[in-house]
This record gives sequence, C-alpha cells and structure tokens, in this order.
Amino acid sequence: MGVTGFDAEAIASARGYLAEGAAEAGRTLDDLDIWWIGLLNVGPDRQTAIDQLTFSLASYAHIIFRYTLEGKAVPPEVAAPLTQLVDQYQSRFHIQPGGVNPNAQMVEDLGLKAYLAERLAIAGPVETCLARLQELEQLGVHQIWSPIRFADKAPLMRAICEDLMPHLTP
Repeated sequence: MGVTGFDAEAIASARGYLAEGAAEAGRTLDDLDIWWIGLLNVGPDRQTAIDQLTFSLASYAHIIFRYTLEGKAVPPEVAAPLTQLVDQYQSRFHIQPGGVNPNAQMVEDLGLKAYLAERLAIAGPVETCLARLQELEQLGVHQIWSPIRFADKAPLMRAICEDLMPHLTP
C-alpha cells in the first residue's frame, strides 16, 4: 500500500487512517506492508535539488489533491493555492521534465514550492537526505518508494547507489 507525504502531520494522519482500517479488519499497523511514496533527489544543495523536482512536485500535488483536500492534513494557508493548482493543472505536461512546464511554473507562482518540497520530497546533499531519512524513520516511515522522473536518470542513480545507500542500514 502506498502513502504519499513526508511531513509530520500527513504521516500522523495517514498512520491514523491506516490503523483504523487495520483495526476494522482485525489487524494492526505492524501487519501492513506500508510504503511511502515521495520524491528523492541528491544534489549539491537543497535548493538546486528541489528546483530540479518542481515539475514532479506539481504532478504529485495534482494526484494527491485533485479530488479533495479534506482529510489530507493540508494547512489552511495553502488550501486556496493548492485548489488553484489542481483546477488549472495541465495534464499534457504531467511529470514532464525539462523545458517549459506550466505546472511547475504554477508551483512557483502560487508560492507552493517550499510546502510541497517539505511534504513530498527528500532533497539536497547526501547529509541532508540522510538526516531527513532519519527523521522520517522516527515518525514511523520505514519503506520509501521514489520513482525517478528525470530524462537522464543515471546521475541520480549513481548518487543514490554510491553516495546515499552505503550510509543506510537494512
């Protein structure tokens, strides 16, 4: 099962919903194979790594919030901009890296980049990514799936395999 969102409130909310559903089925959270879906980018600094993910931040926001914001731990101050992003989202640019992407531009224009990056991404230098992964583990996030949406996937795969993974324990 996949759960999207890496901020503490979204994690707590999702874990609550999952626990409730598990209990209805006579199970616990420990019985579930929970995978958290989000974005990962190892870069020279946090801002550069986030900038490279903006097109995916827009796409993920559309996927998560297109039907409702209710029950998704959305702070009131970003509700209106998120609704505008969803309403004006252009599907033909969905998860399209490089070039002009109006969805990515909307994330910028609506002031959503910092919020979406905090909620949906692990991004920055190796040390920043490792610290974020440790924080997430403390919040109950133990399995993460992160699709790579870059046109050239090799640099990120190298960074993950050579720079990030050696510091992680199974």
